[in-house]
Amino acid sequence: MGFKKDDIELFRLVPIAAEETISEADSAETEIAARIHNASISVGEVEKIIQQRDKSKEQLQKTNEALKTYLKELQKMRKYFMDIVNESTNEEGKTSEKTMAARAMRYKKLEDDNNRLRTLLKTQLENSENLRLETQHTVETLREEFNVLVKVRYFMQTHI
Repeated sequence: MGFKKDDIELFRLVPIAAEETISEADSAETEIAARIHNASISVGEVEKIIQQRDKSKEQLQKTNEALKTYLKELQKMRKYFMDIVNESTNEEGKTSEKTMAARAMRYKKLEDDNNRLRTLLKTQLENSENLRLETQHTVETLREEFNVLVKVRYFMQTHI
């Protein structure tokens, strides 16, 4: 890393004198710590790098899982289309293009309907959550107003 010898200080539990060497100070079994003066890197930066590495590993794992799911979906679609081809073959072994196209269109329509329903469900869940938050806020506001009214009434009874 290009540090000056004077910038590095070694420790057991106490600092090792500059004239001592590591081999004189400790056996191979003892761990030694080092403090580097005037270094641009800190423990906090090392921790940030480790956290970034962990986040990257997690993101990589999620990406791998998503790709595996995508691959499974592609395999399902391939199997479905192969089934369409096999089912739409007539006695002479020729594929009926009309039958195959109709089934592919039906599959596409079902897929579009499924996506539309998922989007609708997601929207309804978001609306439900917003309504829940609004209701919670209203209840808290009413509770605060009720507490103020109780305090005012108590004040009025005790001072009148």
